[in-house]
Amino acid sequence: MIGCLGAVLALYFSLIHQRGQISAIRYVSGLPPGSNVHFLTPCHSSPLRSYAHDAATSILMLECPPYKHGVPPEEYIPEDVRFFSDPVTFLRKRYSTYEWPSHFILYEDPLAAKIQGFLLDACYVEDARLFNTIASSDDRIRGDVLVFKHDVACKGR
Repeated sequence: MIGCLGAVLALYFSLIHQRGQISAIRYVSGLPPGSNVHFLTPCHSSPLRSYAHDAATSILMLECPPYKHGVPPEEYIPEDVRFFSDPVTFLRKRYSTYEWPSHFILYEDPLAAKIQGFLLDACYVEDARLFNTIASSDDRIRGDVLVFKHDVACKGR
């Protein structure tokens, strides 16, 4: 009985739980050369180059460099922390100087509700919804993984 429970749990955690990140990388791997993807996810939450080896696809993610000795701790704020504290302001500042990507990838809850209006105004539409997990211990990675694609027919931005 315990062996069966262990086998079921092993299968669930190996094949189903938090599979959205790997599905997103597979999605990115299928994009045409020259695509530009920005992951709006917490640091180290996607396998990225472990799965996506195509150098023709530009992948940008929120930066999380290690703490630098000598920098006052109150001044060290990783980019993902700044992003999740005020995502719309972060994106407005970022894309006033950066090239807009062809795709954004993010977790559904709680982020999508906060930035969906911004993405729609910038001509991005939901292109894929990838199952991720039933439950998560990190509040920033709940729900499905969403892929937003730039709508070239849109007249905004």
